[in-house]
Amino acid sequence: MAIDPILNLQDDQMVNQFKLVFPKGIPGSGNASLVELRMDKTIDMPEETSSTYEFFIRGMKIVKTGMLDETEKTLTFDVRLDQQWGVYDSLITWKRMCHDGQKGTRMPSSVTGTVVLIQALDGQNAVVKTFKLGFVFCKGVKVAAFDNESADPARVTLNLVWNTRTDS
Repeated sequence: MAIDPILNLQDDQMVNQFKLVFPKGIPGSGNASLVELRMDKTIDMPEETSSTYEFFIRGMKIVKTGMLDETEKTLTFDVRLDQQWGVYDSLITWKRMCHDGQKGTRMPSSVTGTVVLIQALDGQNAVVKTFKLGFVFCKGVKVAAFDNESADPARVTLNLVWNTRTDS
């Protein structure tokens, strides 16, 4: 096998070349750019999946795809906390707008929903693929464990739920 076809392939997409964007901001006037810039860990893209059903005929098992969307519609990722806790304050305000467990209240979805973009970048930082999650709501905010033996920055885990996804 000649190596030329392999060398002439287009460049690979590198997994560390991506960015997270809140194009409409974080509900509650949160600092979206602060969250975007402090997000330095992984984002595990949800698998797009559908239901299946099976039947048997003449001793053979047949599996077919069904008509139900079974995509897991959650997105969880970590963000570094700033020493003034601006990231946390932005996120917890949004979460409490979606549901305030202390008061048992929530604001309308039209106020608490937003859009999240996950954008893959090429070697020149140009966007080459965008995953747009729509009708995104904050389900949970968790401050990571404090640790006397760690030199790492403190982090907060953000747990989002979403309803639509488009790829471009």
